[in-house]
Amino acid sequence: MPAFLIHQPACVFIHNPKTGGQALRHVLLSLDHEGPVTGGLPADWKQHFAFAFVRNPYDRLVSAWKMFTQGIADTGWKVPKDLKAGIELSEFLEIVTDETIGYGNQDRSGKRRVRNHTLPQSHDYYALSEADFLGRFENYESDTQKIFQRIGLAEPPPKPRHVTQRGPYQQYFDERTKKRATDYYAVDLDRFQYQF
Repeated sequence: MPAFLIHQPACVFIHNPKTGGQALRHVLLSLDHEGPVTGGLPADWKQHFAFAFVRNPYDRLVSAWKMFTQGIADTGWKVPKDLKAGIELSEFLEIVTDETIGYGNQDRSGKRRVRNHTLPQSHDYYALSEADFLGRFENYESDTQKIFQRIGLAEPPPKPRHVTQRGPYQQYFDERTKKRATDYYAVDLDRFQYQF
C-alpha cells in the first residue's frame, strides 16, 4: 500500500493497485507531497482526510492478469521477465493465491509484483480501513469529483490510465477459477458488497 501525504490541499491518498490510482497519482504527485509509505499511515498523517478506491475483485483480478501477462501497449508496461506471457487465468491464480510468495516492494520480481497488485483489498497491507472515504472504481468519475470537492482541488477529475484491452471480466472465468477467486476474495466481496 503506497500512501502519499499531499501538503496542499492537505489530504492522504492511499493507492490501492488496479483501481485507477495511476491517474490520481499523475495529478496529486505533481503537488508538494511526502511518500510513499507502506504498512499503515504515520500518526501525524491521520489528522488529514484520507481516501482510496476499491474495485470489484473479479474485475480487478482480470485487469491485473491482463496487465501482467500481455503488457499495456500505450504505456510501455511489459510482461515481467520471470512470468510467461499469455498464461491462463488459472495459472495466474496459482501465483495470486500462493502464500509462500511475498508482497510489497522489497524486490521487483514478477511474482511478488503480482501478489502486491492482487492481495485482497481488505488485507492490512493496503490499510484501506484508515481511509475516510472509499471511492469505487465503478463510479470513478463521480467519486473522484466528490474527493476533489472535499479537498478543494479545482482540477477536473482524471480518467483511469493504463487500461487493459479486454472484454467483460465474467467471460474469462470458468466454474473452477470463479470458485477459487470467490474463496480468495470472500472478505472483499462481503465487506465491499460486490458480486460476480
